[in-house]
Amino acid sequence: MSTIPEYKDLLNKQELVDARYTKKICLFLGAGVARNLGMPDWIDLSKNIVNFCVTHKLFKHSEKESLLNIQDPLKRISYCIQQIERKEDTKDLFKAKLKSWFIEEPINTFKKGGCSIYEDLVEIYKSGKALIVQTNYDNVIESLVKEDYDIAHIPYLVNANIPLDNKFIVYLHGKYADGNYDDLVLTRKHYNDVYVLEQNEKKQRQKLFFNKLLQDYHIIFLGYSLQDTEIVQLIANKKEVEEYKQIDIIIDTCDIKKFSNEIDAFYWKQFTNENIKIYEYSIEDGGYNNFAQVINDLKNFICEYEEQPIVAFTHPENVEGL
Repeated sequence: MSTIPEYKDLLNKQELVDARYTKKICLFLGAGVARNLGMPDWIDLSKNIVNFCVTHKLFKHSEKESLLNIQDPLKRISYCIQQIERKEDTKDLFKAKLKSWFIEEPINTFKKGGCSIYEDLVEIYKSGKALIVQTNYDNVIESLVKEDYDIAHIPYLVNANIPLDNKFIVYLHGKYADGNYDDLVLTRKHYNDVYVLEQNEKKQRQKLFFNKLLQDYHIIFLGYSLQDTEIVQLIANKKEVEEYKQIDIIIDTCDIKKFSNEIDAFYWKQFTNENIKIYEYSIEDGGYNNFAQVINDLKNFICEYEEQPIVAFTHPENVEGL
């Protein structure tokens, strides 16, 4: 029997209720969310880019097989982009392909009515009751609200000194726009600039942003697994932020994953701040449609609750009925 509580237990936690009241809930969206629009995760993206290079004869079949044997998708992508950028015409074709993967295909999938998850995420954004941060490159949520809302986005944390506001959509790994992928966290160099190199300006901006986020918001990670190195590097170091609100990680599980989830949960309990809690939902019956139910329950929790007015007074004898 799993010792990881179900995600519905989270919705009854007083800490989350308090965060809802102050509008300080942050939904942190990962590849498991965007995958519902057909967007590739890191591994599939690296395979797509390798296949692009083979199609355009940038290397041979044997080189393709060698690349696919490399476990680190960032290494695959970094090598491929290096080859792509040697030829201007290939670089232009690659930009068009990225636009298709990150912008056109996800939006078309949504328009076909195949993703209730993003309908709920749009409703959450429109409510102004939660901050949305994502490591995905798509701009589907923004594209669906920009005509009616004065949206403010922070691609690549251009200015981390801006006070956080729920009108933001934060693109932690950059946003693909205007055929430019130079500011995306897409290669090993970009990744090191943001996550590894302490003296790098981009790393310092990210640290400042996360210090504020951790101190002000109750964060819920969605679309991640406990093996995601991004989560490890962002929040596992207890010295980075001594006191922060709360972080919840909602993971998917089925019978085959239960044991590995238990091992990973044990790691988090031993080596991370005690304010990190792990919850799960089952895909054993219902498959990944159950993830849509998680998002829907969060949407109902965040959006449909009407806060009770606060009445403050200093002289009880002047209040009628007392």
